[in-house]
Amino acid sequence: MRPPRLRALCAAAVCLACAGGTLARAEVWVDRGSLRREQLRHAPDDAASWNNLGLHHEERGELDAARAAWTRATEVDPRYSKAWSNLGRLAFAAGDLDAAEAAWTRALAEGPRNAVAHVNLASLRLRRADARGAAELYARAVELAPGLAAGGGAASRRRALALGELDAADAALARALALAPRDPAARALERRLRDAR
Repeated sequence: MRPPRLRALCAAAVCLACAGGTLARAEVWVDRGSLRREQLRHAPDDAASWNNLGLHHEERGELDAARAAWTRATEVDPRYSKAWSNLGRLAFAAGDLDAAEAAWTRALAEGPRNAVAHVNLASLRLRRADARGAAELYARAVELAPGLAAGGGAASRRRALALGELDAADAALARALALAPRDPAARALERRLRDAR
């Protein structure tokens, strides 16, 4: 039998050998973009990774790179609704309403349960003075994701108020406040409705 000291040294040597091999294979990622690019190196046809890389670029203000990543996601998997939704958002921010509408319409065709695309397309419909179309899209978004639609529904409520549909605005506001009682947009609209009466 080996002395306890020798056993401890042998155990330490085995641990160091194992850890050394593990450390040699591990890498530290500088940022999420590096991680996403490494994921894509191993799985270049993963639309979700392309979408996530686009989000990383967007966070950094690299909008051309974001657009390229989201476009690649739609090429890899044309049915990946989130990438279409993000392309629409980027087009909308740039003022290209036709491209935004086309992207969000495609997002809903590929992912009819994409609540974000419903809210975004509803905002575009409001901007184009299609209050009824917007209301339908917001209603569907509320069914799909009540908490998400609460903030976006403020635009629908404002439009209802502008059209003089105070009862519809009251009902929408009540639903929004039930979902998000501290929503600043809903509280501001509540004051506007009170003043309008």
